[in-house]
Order: sequence, then C-alpha cells, then structure tokens
Amino acid sequence: MESKIISAKQAGSVTWRNNDIIYKKNQAFIDVIESINVLLSAKGTIIRADVDGKILMKSYLSGMPECRLGLNEKIVIGMKKTKSQMSTNSNNSGIASKSAEIVDCQFHQCVRLGQFDQDRTISFIPPDGVFELMKYRTSSNVNLPFLVFPVVSSQPISSSTGDNYFNELNAENTQYLEIQVMLRSTFSNKLSATNVVLEIPTPKETASCDIRVHGIGKAKYVPERNAILWNISKFPGSTETSINITVELSSSFNNNSDGNSFGWSRPPMSLSFKLTIFTPSGLLVKFLQIQESGNYKSVKWVRYLTNAGSYNIRY
Repeated sequence: MESKIISAKQAGSVTWRNNDIIYKKNQAFIDVIESINVLLSAKGTIIRADVDGKILMKSYLSGMPECRLGLNEKIVIGMKKTKSQMSTNSNNSGIASKSAEIVDCQFHQCVRLGQFDQDRTISFIPPDGVFELMKYRTSSNVNLPFLVFPVVSSQPISSSTGDNYFNELNAENTQYLEIQVMLRSTFSNKLSATNVVLEIPTPKETASCDIRVHGIGKAKYVPERNAILWNISKFPGSTETSINITVELSSSFNNNSDGNSFGWSRPPMSLSFKLTIFTPSGLLVKFLQIQESGNYKSVKWVRYLTNAGSYNIRY
C-alpha cells in the first residue's frame, strides 16, 4: 500500500486535493492532541502509563502547497534510543522533552514516508480542510501531569474530642471511613490545568459525608454516583492541594473481619482534566514550512492539548 502511495506521488498524481483551490487568507493550523492513560498505586507508583496521540491539521491554503513539518529529535520510532536521547531535561514552555519511543505510528496517505525516516520531517501536500496527519502511541518516558496520594483508614471515632459532629457519628452501630487525598501537579508553574475533577468512590451504604478541602476547589457527595466529586476549575502547575473526608456508613453495612475496610472493594479513583502547552509523550513540533508557486504569505499556528483518558488511582 505504501509503495503505491509513493509511486502515485512520484508520478505527480495527488488524488486527495484539487489544484484550483484559492483562499484570500491562507492559513494552516496544527493541533497536537494527546490522551494519557495512567494507573497509579496508593503510594503514587506508576503501574501503567501510555499516551494516545494525534496531529490534526486544518489546511486553508491555495494551490498545491508543499508542506514540511519538523518534529523534535526526541521522537524515536522503531529503534533503540541513544544516550543523548535518554536525557530528561525540559524546555521553558512546559512541554516535556524526554525521548519518546513511538510504538504505533500511522500517517495520512499524503505523507512522503521516506523523508520522515531520514530526518523526522513530515513532507506532504495537504488535503483541503481538516484531516488527521498522524496518529501515534507511546508508553516510553511518559510525563505524568498529576500525582495522587490517597490514604484510607477505618478506626473507631473517639467521643472524647468534644466535637458534636463526631459524637453523633459515634452512635451505636455507626461505622465510618476516613479518606485523605493529596493531589499534586508536576508541570510548570507557568501553566494551569482546567476542568480538573477527581472522583472518589464511596460505599453504596454511605449515609453522609463530612468534606474538608485544604487548598483549591470544591467537593460534594453525589449519592447517585456513590462518589465524591472534587472540582477544581483552574489548577496551577507545581501546586499541592488536599482533601479530608469522613464517610458515615449506614448500620446495614456489614463489617468484614479481614480488615479490608469493612469488605469494601475500593474501586479506583479517577481523574479528568485538560491541559494546554503540554505533551506527556515529549513530542514537539519544531517548525512548519509552506511553499507554493504563488509565493503567498500564510498564517501558521501550532497548539497542544492534553486530556485524561483513563487516569485511575488505586487506594
């Protein structure tokens, strides 16, 4: 299939684009979109981490433009990394520059594959409008934007505290859980994640919750989801925040003698967010060059967006 595509290009046949396209304003938009999938242990250890990414292009260019898109040297496809590529420094923009071994990379048919193998430059004549230039996957040197540290305990509440709320909880047959969670952002303090939501599951026999947020965001118990939702509209980089939760359980909840938090299975916590100017894979666009016989000027934009795919935390 690849040989047929290359032969067609060498013959000058471009089936995916007409040659009479004209725009008053020539523009090209590149969107690097990555979805990060993570499973963390209760101690913050990475059990699994991988990234699904794609490069989308919105092409509003006249004629038959020749485009060249350069990627950073940290991208390794189908080969072992060199010592220089193993370096883990990052640039000032907040985009990770660790080396990333791409294990599954697919290009649009317009890409000249041979050129990319030589110098990591994607050369192509783009289709008109919106299309997927490239998609990829990596599980190498994934840069996690958030770490989550949960602690759960189930000791009896002492009535000697003098706290009326806890005295009420200490009524006969009352059982409870204490949940503490610390959420830490690891990206640059020049960046901020948005729409951050940490979902903390609770037993279906939960009667009530006392929630105390120490830092940013608001949290509430949502009975229909058997969970506490901690919402943070804007989460700055290099920031820590925490939450303390006392969960009162109904008397129908059966205490398990094995000490496994009353027999509760503890489904993992889940985190969702959006983060711009950040790539957990380390992929970075170095340049976008556009050449056309008309020698027109074009406006070029490159944007980065990372969101949570399956971002789960055991506890």
